[in-house]
Amino acid sequence: MQRLWEYLDEELPRPEAESIGHHLMECRSCGPHAASERRFLARIAALRPPCADAPVVRRRIVGRLALQKVLPDWKDGC
Repeated sequence: MQRLWEYLDEELPRPEAESIGHHLMECRSCGPHAASERRFLARIAALRPPCADAPVVRRRIVGRLALQKVLPDWKDGC
């Protein structure tokens, strides 16, 4: 359960995420806990108003990071 939030946020490499997903399907303790946390995240997301300027904000952030050479090969749509 140490990496649950990374798993729920889809931040883990595929092999690790698949391993955790398999564990959550079989474990009677961890599975319900993860399901509860997933519902919590869904409720939080539903409360957040959509950001109409998200593409503009993303381009601005990626542009600034590219200028600082933090993301040298980023292209729009990544």
